Amino acid sequence: MTTLSIDTGDLSIIKDYAETGLITDATTNPLFVSKAGLSGDPVYVAFVEDAIDYARKSSTNEDEMVELAMDKLAVNLGVAISKLVPGYISTEVDPRLSFDKEETLRRARRIIALYEEAGVPRERVLIKLAATWEGIAAMKELEAEGITCNMTLVFGFVQAVAAAQYGAHLISPFPGRVLDFQKKLSGFGKDVMAGLGEPCAADPCCGLQTLGLDGFGCYVAYLVLAFLGQSVQNFAIPLERPGHPVHLARAAQGRQTLVARLAQRVAYVAVVDVNVKSDQEQQFLEASLQNARSSKGEPLNQRFDVLQLREDPSRFALVEIYRNADGPAGHKETAHYAAWRDTVADMMETPRSASQWDTIFPGKASDYHPKTIILERPQGAGDVDITHVFVSVKAGAEEAFKKATRANAMESVKEYGNLRFDLLQNVDSPTEFLLIEVYKTAGDAAKHKDTKHYKEWRTTVEDMAKPREGRKYVTHFPSVPAAWKVSEQVY
Repeated sequence: MTTLSIDTGDLSIIKDYAETGLITDATTNPLFVSKAGLSGDPVYVAFVEDAIDYARKSSTNEDEMVELAMDKLAVNLGVAISKLVPGYISTEVDPRLSFDKEETLRRARRIIALYEEAGVPRERVLIKLAATWEGIAAMKELEAEGITCNMTLVFGFVQAVAAAQYGAHLISPFPGRVLDFQKKLSGFGKDVMAGLGEPCAADPCCGLQTLGLDGFGCYVAYLVLAFLGQSVQNFAIPLERPGHPVHLARAAQGRQTLVARLAQRVAYVAVVDVNVKSDQEQQFLEASLQNARSSKGEPLNQRFDVLQLREDPSRFALVEIYRNADGPAGHKETAHYAAWRDTVADMMETPRSASQWDTIFPGKASDYHPKTIILERPQGAGDVDITHVFVSVKAGAEEAFKKATRANAMESVKEYGNLRFDLLQNVDSPTEFLLIEVYKTAGDAAKHKDTKHYKEWRTTVEDMAKPREGRKYVTHFPSVPAAWKVSEQVY
């Protein structure tokens, strides 16, 4: 019986076709992985974030971190696909290793290990390798180890025969790419391509191009730069031959960008808790609002929340979010901060306390910077419901808690009435987490606890965390919903 394999990285498309019963397998490649990461969909962005976090924690070597992040990203997509199709998932080894047998073997074995770590058995995975001499030799060893292979980048009969003779489970010819090459030869650009002397070297659509540094280097650069919100216009696959200095430079730049992303913090968050004297609440609020308005004008400030505890109006929380480490220090050098500090000094019942937090979700700095400049109404508190949930988890359970909470957050931001869901981790005490949940109304917030994803999260983290503490706040700044919600597709 004929079976069909779908060739895409779009989970919604795979799901639709898999439900027909006609599709049994699925395959991906570096381009599909790149497109998934660039889509802006919360699911795919989470794949990227998880891959980067995994690489950070698994290695301190820059080259190894980059390689591991890309392998983990491909596996994350493959794991999601494995839940939609009953058969094989094909995942490709870095095409730059197509002429390096030993490195191909190492990376293929690691991809299988990553799948097995995620609960997907090797029997469901096809390792995609280029049908070069080295790729076929690596395939022979992998098949002997029980790792099934899909030989790709097959442009001729000889490659296919060799792959079959050495025991490939699947052989994937590229008739479409061969036809593309023939069409190029018959039309504009024939002389240019003939001069290059290598089929498809000038064709951005040609799979053979991924055998050189240009293809994969551009994929990596495109994915990373777009994920960081930077321009990718200059990273299109160029016309020069693989190995050209332009390709080497672009591949290096793509690697450097990913290394920088692995090392950087998304945003710097400070939460300042203040307990003021019982008759000083209004004066403290007025001084803090003035400071917040001025702070929003600072170049590195992302957000400045002025919140008042509902059950105890003498307690306030100031949430300050900055673009980088220079932000908090620069804030304390401003005249408006000095004026606020001096004004409120005698209003406090106890000295204020500050804690530093890392941003776990959302995963981009731009997600902490509302585009609207209408940050406050002239009078009155905001018509939003905001809760700070403080969670202390058991030592060793931090990563599992982050994974479960990120999954909950990804679904929560889709809820009607949700404005944002921030997950923060204490810098000085990594077992301490803060969830900032913002809804348009208290009714919207209440509905959150009836959702399937919230109940699953609560069950998952029950044994990881001590009893949670939730604090409901009145929001004074920003006080309009638009100033909390960045956009519908930023997470």
